[in-house]
Amino acid sequence: MLFRSELGGTGQGLSGDGQLKVSGIQKDQKYTLVARSLIGRRVERSQVVQARFERPVIEQFEVTPARVSGNQPVTVTWRVKNAAQVSISELGKVEASGTRKFIPNKDTTLTLTAQNGSERETDARTVSVLGPEVREFKLTPPQVKKGQSAVLSWNVVNATEVSIDGLGTVPARGKRTVTPRDETSATYVITATGAGGLTKSANIRLDLVTPKPEFTNRKSTRLNSSHV
Repeated sequence: MLFRSELGGTGQGLSGDGQLKVSGIQKDQKYTLVARSLIGRRVERSQVVQARFERPVIEQFEVTPARVSGNQPVTVTWRVKNAAQVSISELGKVEASGTRKFIPNKDTTLTLTAQNGSERETDARTVSVLGPEVREFKLTPPQVKKGQSAVLSWNVVNATEVSIDGLGTVPARGKRTVTPRDETSATYVITATGAGGLTKSANIRLDLVTPKPEFTNRKSTRLNSSHV
């Protein structure tokens, strides 16, 4: 008798009675037992062996913190059992357990996929990237006379770059003394750029005031002439 797999195997000689252990089955397999007599008579019987796998278990999957500012890392922690293969989007194939650092440049959903043969389990976590925020942008005083100066102050968070028209690139927080050149007003624009190219702008105007003319009160004296 011959034992032959229909998946391309050449068959294996077997005794009339017995058992054969087949290991490493990763998907459904069909096996065909072929019996031949001395005179060439052929008898076949087929059996499909269905692969059964334990379902993967995701014991832990965390991404912390869930909200970060630009260019700040998050920590990805996971632990999986009963899985032949584990992967995390943005990280690729990983071990069954571990911890990794990841720097998102935009709102990102990380998906963990655990595979064991035909059994599959997934879980997902989302991390939000905070855009830049202009918390303060003011002039002190808001009005000056021509030739006078004012103090421009600002405070920006969650930005990778900050610039002010006329001043160029500046720190995220600071002060500058400005003197307008225009005859009537000057406008200053601050632009904050964060992760993923997110931007936030604000503007403020410094008004020039013209002093009111001052008039001097003059008392007029009237002379009266007397005729004798």
